[in-house]
Amino acid sequence: MNWVFIEVVLFTLVIVQCSSQVTATSETVVLSSTTSTNNPVLVYCNGLNEPGSNDNITWEYTNATGTSRMLSETSSSFNLTSTSDVGEYTCNLNGNPVHNITAAYLAKPTLEHTQHSVTFNDGDKKRKLTCTCVGSYPAVTFEWSRRSEDKGALPVTLSSGGNITIETSSERSVLTFNKLKYNMQAYYECQVMNSAGNQTVEVHVRVKDRLAALWPFLGIVSEVVILIIIIFTYEKRSKKAAAKASRGAATDDAETPLKANDETGTELRNRSSANNKDNC
Repeated sequence: MNWVFIEVVLFTLVIVQCSSQVTATSETVVLSSTTSTNNPVLVYCNGLNEPGSNDNITWEYTNATGTSRMLSETSSSFNLTSTSDVGEYTCNLNGNPVHNITAAYLAKPTLEHTQHSVTFNDGDKKRKLTCTCVGSYPAVTFEWSRRSEDKGALPVTLSSGGNITIETSSERSVLTFNKLKYNMQAYYECQVMNSAGNQTVEVHVRVKDRLAALWPFLGIVSEVVILIIIIFTYEKRSKKAAAKASRGAATDDAETPLKANDETGTELRNRSSANNKDNC
């Protein structure tokens, strides 16, 4: 009889203990760059039914670095007002976790030391594109893709291999061009993702001839040389023409007085003869 009583008591205790355990639920709330006191995000303990007067509600918070602490909040809900509020929130009822909340945030990725485009030379080695995403929670995953310059082209996911190496850490991903070629000119996209969503940043990589700047210079030099040759030739021919003209003018001046003297002398002789006849 006593054994039966003991078994009934133990069975009852097990049932009570099992019924007191509550399976914690989970959800994710998303913070954005506009989250503030004027635009808060509500955190609500969904695992509660109707807490009694003797029930104790507590909140535990674990930040992005993994440090945990108990919050002073004792209500079933409160507001998050900053992106710095990212982390894990656990609502406890009488010491038992009933609801877990992940406050997630995705920062916009950026490409270091580049604007919308960057220009490299054909044959360059170890040129890099560095994509960073600081402040996101949970940790983001990075994905690189390449989209050709053709209209309507779709991006192709990249991975390490051949002339490309990709190295990724928690907040940074580096795409390295081991050796650049003309056919590597394209649009390169860095996409970051976590439970808050995904965002993409893009850069246009141009690849030009290493001697591209030399050809315009050589063209200008060639034009100057040709112009100098033309001017020199023109001046030389002008001087020859002027010298020839001067020699011709000198010859004409030397011959003209002789003809004039002959004519004058003849005329004088004729006049003298006429005068002599008159005198006679």
